[in-house]
Amino acid sequence: MYKFGNLIDGQWTDGAAAEFNTVNPARPSSVVGNYSAASPGQIAEAVGVAVKAQRSWRAKPATDRVAAFEAFLKLLELASDDLARSITLEQGKPLAEAKGEVAKSIAEARFMAGEALRGHSAVMPSARSGIRNMVIRRPRGVIAAITPWNFPILTPLRKLAPAIVFGNAVIMKPSEYSPSTTALMADIGRKALPSGVLQVVNGRGETGSALVGSAGIAGVTFTGSVATGKSIYAMAAENLAEISLELGGKNAAVINDSNDLESCLNQITAAACMCAGQRCTAISRIIAHRSLYDAVVEGLARRCRSMVLGDGMEPTTTMGPLVNARQLARVAAMVDKGVGEGARVVTGGSIARISGLEDGYFYAPTVLADVTASMSIAR
Repeated sequence: MYKFGNLIDGQWTDGAAAEFNTVNPARPSSVVGNYSAASPGQIAEAVGVAVKAQRSWRAKPATDRVAAFEAFLKLLELASDDLARSITLEQGKPLAEAKGEVAKSIAEARFMAGEALRGHSAVMPSARSGIRNMVIRRPRGVIAAITPWNFPILTPLRKLAPAIVFGNAVIMKPSEYSPSTTALMADIGRKALPSGVLQVVNGRGETGSALVGSAGIAGVTFTGSVATGKSIYAMAAENLAEISLELGGKNAAVINDSNDLESCLNQITAAACMCAGQRCTAISRIIAHRSLYDAVVEGLARRCRSMVLGDGMEPTTTMGPLVNARQLARVAAMVDKGVGEGARVVTGGSIARISGLEDGYFYAPTVLADVTASMSIAR
């Protein structure tokens, strides 16, 4: 079982706030991790440590920062299997999908690290004799990174990689549903990065609020819901902190024509059903030309029926559970509302009961047809 407190100034410290557990969403009775949340005082301590660490970190040449970060990435590669396993156990996605996430995350981060060694600013010619123009880019300071549960390593690395290589310090607050991957990653980071450059505080919404509202935070990056994004926007404004928000989406694929409809539907199904559809970039609606409509509906339904729901640790599983009971209820309610408004269930449309995993948070892969643009399910 994973057991972590908070990483502050290079040391794991038990949280002074409440403890909480994580569970395997395929087997909710199975506790996976135990964590202790940071108190407001501990968050203030972490911010103070980050401010001091960032002053030294930003003074280092970019080549040194990149070298340290690349050493960190090499250590993550060596721990790929452990990181993937932590993703599957707490988030639920199939292990093969989790391994793909780890590999993609490290590859992206390696490219981002290289950006710190490349030029990014065009300098305008001077309009005054004896005067030369320059562009100097400065790190922002301490960045608060609040990450979601659906991509426990991809989203955190997308936030911390550019921040750290460009000379900032980062304090991460992972989702309380899947914090083990961030904790493992930060623990590995202690071997390559200076103390205080990467810290972790655990907890629920109140922890994130305390972090975002701290006076020493110069920037906030958040991925999650629109409602929480609005709240973070307001809190960050109190300290004039810069913000980056990646919020919800409702993404359509338009099929107007195709010389290979089977390949097209393979791509759409993968884009829709990876992570059990729990992605802000997931394809959730299909707009098809009338001449292709029936073939598209049938082809998508056939692919959904072939999916194998189960525990992500089982090699035969191709789709895992939803992350928690609230998410399961939310998805069920959305489908029920769509059907009530006139949508037709082609396949799925109900909570799935898997033998041996009867309490798991599974929802059958679902295709709804005869959907109009006014229906809530399409919006």
